[in-house]
Amino acid sequence: MSTLSQAKHLCPLVKEEHTECYFMKMTSSDIQKTVLYCIDNFESCEIFKRFAAIRQEA
Repeated sequence: MSTLSQAKHLCPLVKEEHTECYFMKMTSSDIQKTVLYCIDNFESCEIFKRFAAIRQEA
């Protein structure tokens, strides 16, 4: 059985369960964004970029 911790290309914010992330809302309008950004392309996601900038400032 696979778990989130075993996913190699999963956005780190998924594992941290940030409420602003698309995967947490998972409305019908967010499904495409979830598939696009939460797996493999998370560095292109505006939410990920915002959290990365905040972490860099700290």
